[in-house]
Amino acid sequence: MANNLKVEVPTLSKGVLISKINATLSSVENANAEITVDFSDLLPWANAAKEEVVDFFLLSTFVYGIDRFIPRRPNSTDGWAREINVLLPVFKVEVWKSAVDQVEGLLSFLTGDYWKVKFYKNSLQLPAEDLGGFYKQNFKQINLFSGGLDSLIGLIDSLENSNDPVLFVSHYDPTMGGPKKDQDTLAPELETKYGKLFVRLPSVKVFLSQTSLSNRETTCRSRSLLFLGLSALIAEPLRRNVLVPENGTVSVNYPLSPSRRSACSTRTTHPTFLSRLMDIWKILGIGITVQNPYWNKTKGEMVANCKNKTFLQQIIPTSNSCGKRGHRSHWDYGHASHCGVCMPCIYRQASLQTIADNTSYGNNINKLIWKTKKGQDVGALLDFLKENVSKNNIKFELIANGLQDYERINEYMKLIERTRIELISWIKKGGNSSVRSKGGL
Repeated sequence: MANNLKVEVPTLSKGVLISKINATLSSVENANAEITVDFSDLLPWANAAKEEVVDFFLLSTFVYGIDRFIPRRPNSTDGWAREINVLLPVFKVEVWKSAVDQVEGLLSFLTGDYWKVKFYKNSLQLPAEDLGGFYKQNFKQINLFSGGLDSLIGLIDSLENSNDPVLFVSHYDPTMGGPKKDQDTLAPELETKYGKLFVRLPSVKVFLSQTSLSNRETTCRSRSLLFLGLSALIAEPLRRNVLVPENGTVSVNYPLSPSRRSACSTRTTHPTFLSRLMDIWKILGIGITVQNPYWNKTKGEMVANCKNKTFLQQIIPTSNSCGKRGHRSHWDYGHASHCGVCMPCIYRQASLQTIADNTSYGNNINKLIWKTKKGQDVGALLDFLKENVSKNNIKFELIANGLQDYERINEYMKLIERTRIELISWIKKGGNSSVRSKGGL
């Protein structure tokens, strides 16, 4: 049974934008929810941007709310993929109708679901508010600012020896702790270091503020679209492009085993996702681009080539890469900032072998039982390193995981080979004899 939804025209009051969802789900009839956006800092941008850009930002909030609203397990055919039929309000209905196939394809690739989308006229009227002169300065570009290590390196590289400021944008969900605290902790140190070159728009709060269901979905891959919808709203009025710093290994979501294809939680910079996004923006007449300058770099290569490694080393503990910090009851050291054994933590530790890493980790790979939930990522990693993976195997897995940039397939294959070398070096350096043996080392 498909999940049928309609998003009502949003209402704006006292700087808060609220969109209501009415739905009939596989598991329950007459379900409903609300998506809330702190719009107070965004209203001037929405007034300055084209309606198609405002549409895209609002659509990204709708999709995020829907993704969080519908629990996968009871509302899917296989425990993962949901059938989502949704009616969405937009200002430019005919323009969006011409892009409907591309929109459905993008959403399906992003979240792993089956999306069918229809549009109707959005009658929302935004009160006039001009963009302040402070935000009209000559920005070099717009950067996404997540609080993670890749984002930090991208920030440093963008600002080192730059004469023009960079505008950094971010969002957060108050029901999911972590990212906003990371951003707020980093910001003062970055302001001290780079002064007026570092300009940060206050992090935008977007969340599912009300739901009639008892559980919320936690995978939320759609946050990638929300990040880019926000960046478009800021970048288009300034006529600047968007930089999304992320290492190439994570970008292509290379699986450690066939069973883990598409297992990573984000596809923000996957080449196929960005290509499809650009196709939609072209149809909508949105004349900005999204670039990931690190698409062919491992995380370790990003660290090694950082334009200010001294400052990076000082600030590394302030950034956060952990994907499982909400599960501290399973940590041996509960006061750490990172679990130490999820794949983001593993990639982080492997990348920091040539620089002092003062990050605190809650678990050590030498104390894990591979078959337990806590050790499953490390176990899969060691199985992957032990396997004799050929160049053709790597290419096959890249394509099976959605890569369509065939002209660069050899470069992506070499990227994965260099990533394996980084990971092997880390295991040899820090793993005990049992760990090294399981990894074939």
